[in-house]
Amino acid sequence: MKLEQIAIYDSIEGYMEQIPVIKVKKGEYITKRRSSRDGTPNKYYILNGQIRVWNNVGSRKIWVDEIGEDWFAGDLSDVYEEYLNCESWAVKDTMLLEFNDEIFEKLLNDVRFAKAFYCKMSQRVYHMYKRMLMNSMYSQKEILASYILSNSKKDRMVCPNMNALCEFLGFSRRSLYNTLNDLIKDGTLEKDDNYIYIKDREALEDQGKHVIEYML
Repeated sequence: MKLEQIAIYDSIEGYMEQIPVIKVKKGEYITKRRSSRDGTPNKYYILNGQIRVWNNVGSRKIWVDEIGEDWFAGDLSDVYEEYLNCESWAVKDTMLLEFNDEIFEKLLNDVRFAKAFYCKMSQRVYHMYKRMLMNSMYSQKEILASYILSNSKKDRMVCPNMNALCEFLGFSRRSLYNTLNDLIKDGTLEKDDNYIYIKDREALEDQGKHVIEYML
């Protein structure tokens, strides 16, 4: 996305000399650089690319969400006087606008910027809430079926990292393998070391269609 096309451009145009563009390579963490004024973590806006966000709870990592271009990122919880201790890393090569705390506070006093920020945040929280409800409303087989349908091409999906998939779906490793094996045993799927193959699309769609419709 070009800089002039982003939703907040009119608000930030006069501050561009103080808002650097940060490039993060695939697999790199989004560094928690902090404002020199009071140590508050800087905020970001995604120009292009994609980042994954998770929360650290002791030794566990809990998947939070994954966001792409035209979304705010970084430690945003302090805007609400909270601290969620989230980390993020680049799923693909990513370009970000970086706001220090002083600039971000000034921008929040701009009605256009504040409207864009809080609208984006409310949309993001709503989507996260829907995902949380999804895990209560649908079976793990329905959820896994919907994921495979949404991420396959020509009835084939590259085998994902199973630990990452567990975090994304909210499954335990045992639950994931058991659910996947059930779909293989009933002839819906096949699997080798590199791919998952859809052998009975009608059956898989019957399992996953309600989750896909719900998450639209």
